[in-house]
Amino acid sequence: MNAKTKFTVNSGFVTEDKNEAIRQLLLSERVWMLNGNEAIPLNVATSSQEFKTRQNDRLINYAIEFEHAFYENNTV
Repeated sequence: MNAKTKFTVNSGFVTEDKNEAIRQLLLSERVWMLNGNEAIPLNVATSSQEFKTRQNDRLINYAIEFEHAFYENNTV
């Protein structure tokens, strides 16, 4: 059986100048997560994001979905 782990990461409250970094993350072809000394390849599952402004939204927090870029094999 093959499966991919999917999870959501919240940015926490950020300033409006981080919108460009979020946009670049969504457009990235290669994204990696560090888990100790291990680099894990990820796919960005979030396909679009409405960018927020402090004037309209007050507190800016982004939730972005990721999934592992590989299948996890279950061998029993």
